[in-house]
Amino acid sequence: MILNIKQTAMLILLAASISAGRAEVHVFTNDKGQRITAEYQYSTTTHVTVKLQRNGKMYTIPLASLSAFDREFVQSVRGTDEEEEKKRRAAEDKIAAADLAARKIVNFCNNKMGQQVGNGECWTLAHVAFTSLELPRQGQRIWGRKLDINIEHPRPGDILELESTQFSDGSRTGPNHTAIVIERTGRGVVKVAQQNWAGKKFVHSYQFDLKKLSSGKLMVYRYEGPPAKD
Repeated sequence: MILNIKQTAMLILLAASISAGRAEVHVFTNDKGQRITAEYQYSTTTHVTVKLQRNGKMYTIPLASLSAFDREFVQSVRGTDEEEEKKRRAAEDKIAAADLAARKIVNFCNNKMGQQVGNGECWTLAHVAFTSLELPRQGQRIWGRKLDINIEHPRPGDILELESTQFSDGSRTGPNHTAIVIERTGRGVVKVAQQNWAGKKFVHSYQFDLKKLSSGKLMVYRYEGPPAKD
């Protein structure tokens, strides 16, 4: 993408503002086509971390999912001082640890296919996966950072908590059901590993089209803690 004169001038002004110590608000466009108004915080070679203006929450966006103009903006405001570099390294380490943990969670589920894990309850599959990998969590059904599913895609390794959900394709869950994403097969469509579903007390795969959720509550958690056990 070739920036026009107006866009180039905007980037120069934004960079100057941040150099002067003023946090700059930018409107990012993600791969869902949604516009996200947020303050730039810091970035790595693959992600940018921003603070959402509407609620003050931190949100990490893959650079590859942004428009060319947004990537130019990030490049123009990326800091070079020591404090910025520390933040960047810490962010890279956190992302790498989360990615590794996600892969290990998925591998655990795939290795347990056709087997009953623990007492066969749906929650037990995720519990045993986290315990065996020595991944800490904040509560019984809190598996990490709760995603804002309006702007973030579930990905392999994420944990779904479904409460009395019904989908327009006929799928439904009980009051509390836990499932682990093992593959993203389409936009809003995920393959999960689960047990204690439709009388099956053993681990099996199932596909949910999350876009077809018609009632109930869906929460998606992503582990972003210390590295998983080797």
